[in-house]
Amino acid sequence: MANRVAEVNRELRLRGIAEKLARGKGQYYFRDGEASNWLSSSVAVFSADRLSVKEWLGEWSDLSGKPVPERIADRPATKEVCAWFAKCENPAVTTRPHPMLGRVPICQRCADRVLSGLIS
Repeated sequence: MANRVAEVNRELRLRGIAEKLARGKGQYYFRDGEASNWLSSSVAVFSADRLSVKEWLGEWSDLSGKPVPERIADRPATKEVCAWFAKCENPAVTTRPHPMLGRVPICQRCADRVLSGLIS
């Protein structure tokens, strides 16, 4: 049986969502990203396998108050160039709020690095 938490976290990452699913005592909860600002970030379920990945995305949507975004790879390709780093010349796949520049085009490589916490 596959690790459902890893499956959910992979799907969250593919959709450009900063939060991650983690196991707590008698519950699962979303952490990182904006989860600390939510009214509640926990889901009372004994095992992560009790919910499908699609149902976990629904839980994220309910707790965050946001609709579940499309996968980054499924979004239409743009002709824009990544602007996250000055020297990155990869084609952008989406836009993301930059801490200093506002919303800018970002490539998949830079988005993965930002979401992994390696950089901000």
